[in-house]
Amino acid sequence: MSTISGPVVAAMVIVGLALLVMGSVGMRESAATLKEGGAGIVAFEVARTPERAAHILRRWGVRGQQAAVDNLFADMPFLLGYGLLLAGLSWWSADCMGSRTSADAGTVCHVMAAVAMCAALLDMVEGTLLLRILRRSPRAVEPWASTGAWLCACLKFLGIIVVIGWLAFFVVPVLVVAG
Repeated sequence: MSTISGPVVAAMVIVGLALLVMGSVGMRESAATLKEGGAGIVAFEVARTPERAAHILRRWGVRGQQAAVDNLFADMPFLLGYGLLLAGLSWWSADCMGSRTSADAGTVCHVMAAVAMCAALLDMVEGTLLLRILRRSPRAVEPWASTGAWLCACLKFLGIIVVIGWLAFFVVPVLVVAG
């Protein structure tokens, strides 16, 4: 049995979707500027080494680096949005699957909700590290910052893939078959 009520879960999904759209719209222009500079924000997120991060910063130039800052600030509602959306859908799926599957499936859905929020938290830490790199750019990219951002990005992407995979390949088929 869920400890979060239906209206709260619905609010998580609705607010998450709204924030996701708001963040996407906010990132559109800066993302285009970054690509003009030869590398998108994801390439910067996974640069891993100070040398690669500095190379991307040099390619972007001042205009691209400002676009990266704008992109990272617009990412804040986006990351909160996908975290709330995926967590809300995972929690809702646990409630829907309650009588259709074992209690373990519901528990996994609750764990997926936590994984979704952890992915959003990792995204926030990653963004903070990338902002630090941008503030000091490109003369002194700190190894711990570029490696930390890379690690957070990899774990974030893994978490998102796991949650979406769970929802798409287990939850949806169970709910469709169970009608």
